[in-house]
Amino acid sequence: MIPVELWPIASSLKGELLQMQRPQERFAFIIDCFKTYLSWE
Repeated sequence: MIPVELWPIASSLKGELLQMQRPQERFAFIIDCFKTYLSWE
């Protein structure tokens, strides 16, 4: 569940993902976001 404060960020990330054409590009982006998220915890 995403905290309400992060919704705008999440929706803009979703927009970025939709603009990426290549699957490996999306995958790398998701991994990157995940690493960032883990480093915040």
